[in-house]
Amino acid sequence: MGLIDSETYEEAPFKLRQWLPQRTRWIKGWMQTYLVHTRQPWRLLRQLGLWRTIGFHAIFAGFLVSVLAYPLLFILLGLELSRQHPFAHVPGSLEHAAFVLALTDMVIGIVASLLIVLIGAWRAGLVRLASHILAAPLYWLLISVAGYRALVQIIWRPYFWEKTEHSPRHGRTNRKSRRHPRV
Repeated sequence: MGLIDSETYEEAPFKLRQWLPQRTRWIKGWMQTYLVHTRQPWRLLRQLGLWRTIGFHAIFAGFLVSVLAYPLLFILLGLELSRQHPFAHVPGSLEHAAFVLALTDMVIGIVASLLIVLIGAWRAGLVRLASHILAAPLYWLLISVAGYRALVQIIWRPYFWEKTEHSPRHGRTNRKSRRHPRV
């Protein structure tokens, strides 16, 4: 895999009303790409081979399922906490095993994601921004909102694509952006 060394002078949306349609469109694109490439699964397997096909499904389906499952995990956790005896599953039961697996997966995923961001900030010399990591769970919830919007759109409005309204921030329109250091 390679990286194209290029720059864009377009700024990312900094208001939710601009950001949400953009992320919805991106996730809808992931959904559409996944649906198109899995229409003929045997052809995909022939073209990519076994391991790349597994990787394709892990990346695309993994991303889409995690986007849609994130809020559901918190709902299930809330339901569990509302029980008279939370976390009192019978050890060895299927319910206990499923709960432990889901909780372990969630914790590992969250910790891994946070570590990746912290390591990236450190390598880029941006440790001062590390405290922003505390907002990540809320950000992921907003990504889930965009994911559900994308799911609704791909079912009921498959040919509709929201455009992103960009409005440059004051004083940054003509300045060249700094290249990110290679990490």
